[in-house]
Amino acid sequence: MAPDSEGFHYPRVDDTICIKCGLCVKTCPVIHRPEPRVPLAVYAAIHHDDALRLHSSSGGIFSLLARHVLSEGGIVYGAGWSGDFRVIHKSAENEEELADLRGSKYAQSDLGDIVRQVNAQLGTGRKVLFSGTPCQIAGLRAYVIAVRRNNCTLLDNLLCVDLICHAVPSPKVFALYKHELEARHGAPAESVSFRNKSCGWKRYSLSLVFKNGKEYRSPQDKDVYLQGFVKDLFNRPACSECAFRDLRSGADITLADYWQVHTKFPELDDDKGTSLVLVSTPLGSETVRRLQSKAGGPVTQWLESDFADVRQHNPSVRQSPRMHIQRDAFFKKLEKGSVSTLLKRILRPSFSRRCRSFLKRMRASLFASSTT
Repeated sequence: MAPDSEGFHYPRVDDTICIKCGLCVKTCPVIHRPEPRVPLAVYAAIHHDDALRLHSSSGGIFSLLARHVLSEGGIVYGAGWSGDFRVIHKSAENEEELADLRGSKYAQSDLGDIVRQVNAQLGTGRKVLFSGTPCQIAGLRAYVIAVRRNNCTLLDNLLCVDLICHAVPSPKVFALYKHELEARHGAPAESVSFRNKSCGWKRYSLSLVFKNGKEYRSPQDKDVYLQGFVKDLFNRPACSECAFRDLRSGADITLADYWQVHTKFPELDDDKGTSLVLVSTPLGSETVRRLQSKAGGPVTQWLESDFADVRQHNPSVRQSPRMHIQRDAFFKKLEKGSVSTLLKRILRPSFSRRCRSFLKRMRASLFASSTT
């Protein structure tokens, strides 16, 4: 895997050692697109440990799944941080290592040789939880099935957990943005959180704490990096025609934010985070059943929901985003100046849109004055 000019990793074939077996084409889940699925069960769920939820993107259910696997002598793989704050996939075998895998990471993760590691762990009979984007899950499963084609029972020990994915942003853009914030605050970053909940779950913030004690924190509707991600300015091109919407990845369990939870379960709407849990396989069903029986009552709360509600309030489960119209222009200018300035200029609303917004505010103000 090697980065392109936009910072995304793509496979490169070494023709000097390729034996032309064609196995990559035969097993590629993009070429051989899986069928769409409907979940066996849907839940709104929260962990009642507020400290855990504070450090989780949603309701803390990933940690519950991971702890379950670790308690049975298994190993957990997920997206964490390298020493220089690149997003990488890594393993966790205890609670301390698990902490780094919590929380969303809004940049493409570098898998390194994790797929081989997962296969090796399965070969020893060990239970494995692998957490990643739908395309990563589909790729991992295709690899393991191809390598273990004579012993697919090993998949019984592989619990795959993906997420309802909007898209994957460029790690190069985040690296440049982080470097700019470090220069502005006069010290290297000491921690990064894309989903800081200081202002609540619904209005989460990007937070960087620096080694000199200073902090940058900006809510998702103000921070230019988060806005660029949401508006698909620097996301991976394949995300605009994702092959794994509609739960096609093969994951056992899919996690996400239960947005608009107040419309169906107002009792869970405390703005600390509520998880959406989609269960799609018998292994996923059995895992959730064991969690509910082992960690029920005051520890977690599970309320059964339906897929129609998910499709209404979380459209990324079935729809791919459109690339921003100025995406190409953004990458052409990316390294020619300040990335923050470039993002602000491109993401600034057009003149006509600003005029419409101004008129709307004026009408609202006049109406308020007339009613008083």
